[in-house]
Amino acid sequence: MEEEVISCNCDIDMNLTEPNSSAFHLRDFKYQLFSVTLLIIASVIHSYLIVDYSLWIVLPLLGISYILVGFEVLKKAYLLLIKGDFFNEFMLMSIATLGAFYIGEYIEGVFVMLFYSTGEIIQGNAVRSVRNSIKDLLELQIKKATRIINGQQEEIKPEEAQAGDLILVKPGEMLPLDGKVIEGDVQLNTANITGESLVRVFKKEEMILAGMVCIEKPFIYEVTANWDHSHINKILHLVEDASSKKAKTQRLISRLSKKYTPIVFFLAVAMVVFPIFIDPDYSLDKWLYRSLVFLVISCPCAFLIAIPLSYFGGIGLGAHKGILFKGGEVIEKMAALKAVVFDKTGTLTRGKFKIHSIDLISDKELILSHLYALEMHSTHPLAKAIYKELNEYSSSIQVENIIESPGHGIEGLINGEVFLAGNRDWIESKGFIIDSQSDELPSVHVVQGISYKGKISFKDQLKENAKEVINELRSLNINYLAMLSGDRQFVVENVGKELELNKVIGELLPEEKVDQFIAIRNNFPGAAFVGDGVNDAPVLASADVGIAMGANSSDAAIQSADLVLENDNLASIPIAIRIAQKTQKNVWQNLLFAIIVKVVVLVLGALGIAGLWEAIFADVGVALIVVLNAYRLKNYN
Repeated sequence: MEEEVISCNCDIDMNLTEPNSSAFHLRDFKYQLFSVTLLIIASVIHSYLIVDYSLWIVLPLLGISYILVGFEVLKKAYLLLIKGDFFNEFMLMSIATLGAFYIGEYIEGVFVMLFYSTGEIIQGNAVRSVRNSIKDLLELQIKKATRIINGQQEEIKPEEAQAGDLILVKPGEMLPLDGKVIEGDVQLNTANITGESLVRVFKKEEMILAGMVCIEKPFIYEVTANWDHSHINKILHLVEDASSKKAKTQRLISRLSKKYTPIVFFLAVAMVVFPIFIDPDYSLDKWLYRSLVFLVISCPCAFLIAIPLSYFGGIGLGAHKGILFKGGEVIEKMAALKAVVFDKTGTLTRGKFKIHSIDLISDKELILSHLYALEMHSTHPLAKAIYKELNEYSSSIQVENIIESPGHGIEGLINGEVFLAGNRDWIESKGFIIDSQSDELPSVHVVQGISYKGKISFKDQLKENAKEVINELRSLNINYLAMLSGDRQFVVENVGKELELNKVIGELLPEEKVDQFIAIRNNFPGAAFVGDGVNDAPVLASADVGIAMGANSSDAAIQSADLVLENDNLASIPIAIRIAQKTQKNVWQNLLFAIIVKVVVLVLGALGIAGLWEAIFADVGVALIVVLNAYRLKNYN
């Protein structure tokens, strides 16, 4: 049996990187069965053999039965005692059961220990089951990789690979490192990264990530980042860190339990001593029995197992859906959100522009063919949209003397004539007059020779489910939805109108975003910010809950955030809120149920109405019920 001394107060060790051990294991049920057999035999002898010496037969059987199921409990109590820890559940249970023997309640004493140890086995396996739901994710860490050197294969650890190495992956194997496809189309299952079982085809030069699974045929790819900087390794660290961060409710219960257990012991002692002065018919056996009942009922296991287990279940459920909560406190805050504030580009919109309208005064086809030839030489997002959507106007037109003003415009000579394409301010700085007062959408204005020819307007595409997500958030009672962006005000206003947001502010620097967000948070305590870029890191860090769109987020955004959407799907935000609300509801169900049952049985025990049978239900029974309730989170859909 593996050695582990569980700390007093029965707190759960959620260390995911250590071997999964517990003081009690499923195989120990064989001891329970043997103990039950002896207990039944002893009970029959005690009840039906009315002879003077029956006790001498019964006691050895009960003693063996007690040792079989109680040895581990007594051992843990002793090991903690020699370390100076007297106030723990094992000591409490040892005193209660040995005390039952002392007052002649032999069968009850064995039954209490039997039920307690059986409950520990069931609890331990429930805890392991929930914990393993996250360990499954952590085991995505690949143990080996096949490197190709001079046409030869060699097996290495992923940590030994460097950028530029060639790695062979076979069907059914996970990619051990991040990299890029070097030839052909590759089919990969991205479930480990996105949380959704989705097969994608990756083309030459596309980035692929460690943890994805090869589907169809073997292929070779080039490593772009070593293991320490791989995407999946960052995920693993986030999940490991999350397991150690406790919610306020959990921390409060842990702190109270350190005072609770000593108080329980002293009250139990007082229950034996104090009645001497008030009960004229005082009986040591009667009040000792009530004291033992009190000790068993008062065991805080139900609180200290089920509450962290609920939070851990929520973290595990989220991880398997591509939602990484960085601890129980994030779940607690997520469940209480009142406002959500978004960045624009890459969050609510794709950051990919599409032509919305073409408003040219004359010579449309000629102007568009010239514009296409010029914009081929620019890297601006609007130029890329022109190059992608106007390819029907491609021609062999030659452009000379190309000069680009980054972020403003581009110019060149076409057939000896100047051709300009850029934003309003840049065109006007060249001495041209544009009739309209403003651009409602991002636009490229065109000049040929000495004539202004008109403009092409663009629209940043909303993410497909942006409207549905906004409406769903409102259905979750998040009634204040806003957007803070560095983009131009008229652009963010158009997006805000389309999504019916409460407030939109554009043209913000990173520090200005923080100021505006804090102003919103002051009016709506419990505010989240959703972003993805380096410039979002400061406001993500200042939010009650910072949410990073993980697939395309910068490292700074992921590190600053409290919640990472690994699948980069806006729809994961309401899912995360529902998981948090469900988890928080589960926590309070467990807490209130345990308190009510224990208080009721404590009162009944103090009055002499409840005995050790009711006490063991109030301890082990309640603990099992709340653990099973927490376990339900694992299968929450």
